[in-house]
Amino acid sequence: MVTNHLYNSYTSYDTFGAAPALSVGSDSNGSSIVALLEIARLFSLLYSNPKTRGRYNLLFGLTSGGPYNYNGTQKWLRSFDQRLRESIDYAICLNSIGSWDNELWIHVSKPPESAYIKQIFEGFSNVAEELDIKVGLKHKKINFSNPREHEQFSRLRVTGATLSQIPVAPELLESTGGLFDSRQFVNETAITRGVKLVAESLAAKTQLVWKVSFRPCFCRSISG
Repeated sequence: MVTNHLYNSYTSYDTFGAAPALSVGSDSNGSSIVALLEIARLFSLLYSNPKTRGRYNLLFGLTSGGPYNYNGTQKWLRSFDQRLRESIDYAICLNSIGSWDNELWIHVSKPPESAYIKQIFEGFSNVAEELDIKVGLKHKKINFSNPREHEQFSRLRVTGATLSQIPVAPELLESTGGLFDSRQFVNETAITRGVKLVAESLAAKTQLVWKVSFRPCFCRSISG
């Protein structure tokens, strides 16, 4: 790699239910997991070839404890060497991107005037315009009693943002989903567009001259 800077993408893999067969969370967590794995797959193909490798390292993470203030993310971050944390330019967290129509929100805790927040929003906005997607910015100071995933990064002085179809942060345990957070209510096209938005934004930031081309296996993987 040319530099040691990192760009991160995270989501949580929790589900919730009285029994495994009754678990919900296909959108609130499932859609984000599918998106993260597909983005990681696409970049793995590119980074395996020195000719198509970006100028930045990418780190993908799946953590637990999402409904409980993203406790898994917090513990994982605190286990990092400080030098590794300081090398992270910013982290993009994914949450509930499986049933939106044409608008997604980028949630941040740092002021919109921050240089990194400007970079994140402008990068996503440029790609979103090409894809005919609306992207809005939501700024809210860290809620220490009920932090979102990107706020766990901000607490350790790492710039973070959450991409979500939800305009307002859910309350404790609301992010676990309800009866309507099941497979039949997830829109495959929405996930595909979300993946393309994130992947092409990261590709532009890592200076890859590349456009995402989705393969049939992606659609099959989310319909099973």
